[in-house]
Amino acid sequence: MTDNVIFVLDTNVISDIFESSPNYYNFIIQCLEMERDRIYLTDTIHHELSPIKDKPYKQPSVQKYKEEFLDLLNKNIEKESLSVKRLRKFENHFSDKTILDNIISILDNGRAQIEKLLDDIDFSILFEPSLSKIDENYIKNFIRDLEQQSRIGPPLSRGTLDKVSYDAEKKLNPDKNKKGISKFNDYFIIEELKNLSKKESKNIIFVTSDVKGNFQEEIVKALFREETSRELIIKSSNEFYTSIAEEHNISQENIIEVFIANDKFEFLDELERNSQLDRFVEDYLLNDIEGEDEELESYDLSLQDIKVDFYDENSVTYLVTANLESEKIFYDYWGRDDDTKEIVTSPANYKTYTGKINISVTRNFEVLGKILKTKSFNLEHIDTSELEIEINSWEEFDDEMF
Repeated sequence: MTDNVIFVLDTNVISDIFESSPNYYNFIIQCLEMERDRIYLTDTIHHELSPIKDKPYKQPSVQKYKEEFLDLLNKNIEKESLSVKRLRKFENHFSDKTILDNIISILDNGRAQIEKLLDDIDFSILFEPSLSKIDENYIKNFIRDLEQQSRIGPPLSRGTLDKVSYDAEKKLNPDKNKKGISKFNDYFIIEELKNLSKKESKNIIFVTSDVKGNFQEEIVKALFREETSRELIIKSSNEFYTSIAEEHNISQENIIEVFIANDKFEFLDELERNSQLDRFVEDYLLNDIEGEDEELESYDLSLQDIKVDFYDENSVTYLVTANLESEKIFYDYWGRDDDTKEIVTSPANYKTYTGKINISVTRNFEVLGKILKTKSFNLEHIDTSELEIEINSWEEFDDEMF
């Protein structure tokens, strides 16, 4: 790498290290050690790291995955129980009125049996990778060294903060997922990068996992060049690690996590171009409530982020975050006409969906050189716990008219 650059690591690059496997964690440490004298943080990034910068690395544990499984199980059972409640409005017409209670009992007993089986895992012989060869406190000490060596950029003045906030609100694209002044953090970081570049008289390589974020905007890079006479170069974390490994002959053998991480945003683009994802989400929208003649009035799905959940030698499961805005029309079933026997329904009801959804996607792949090629993928689960849902029934519209 050229000597005329310094590296600045984004908040997500550091936080992702805590989620890596032991092998990948050790690989990252080796890479950081090779370039540690040229690594900096900005003041905003340093503050964003406050909740995690002192915590030790902990390898993925059986207990963690058990808890995640139980959490998912409970969410699904809650949805199943809700579906049973919807059936209760027809219960008076059932010949056997104990059926729904029996279903609830089966759901509860099934959950109890699964929890017992998970508890029994503790008494099995399990292999957990040893932490004996891992420096658990490397990141804490690494950041402390940056602090002591004055490689944390100075804070912006109040006047600069106000100007950057105003310009970002009027001309650019503040982060809608953050509240208050923090939604401008990306632009504060860019301003801090300019100051750092001027102070050190160096180009900046900014390392981030946010490869679709505000840092990618050409106007940002152009303004950076205009104001500093230097270049702002954006790299993904895995491009950064891989280039260091190749320059310093750090082994990447058997670290399939490197290939998977390098490729995840390419796979996100692949998903976005594939109609299978839209069909999967549309099927959920059209089947999440009992109704007649359901149809989507509007539908917009925007993929935001992708994270690796777990993987093996032939497949990887991702958690894909997307923003959904949609509206559906549906009609209540009122029975059949006594004469014509045709289905009778209510006037139109409207159901709107707004917010974030998480989709679990399992991808089967093969490795060709250092490239992952998709063989197939399965859309397995959709988590709508953060999705805002509102129903406007025909009765409400009638009430408003009178």
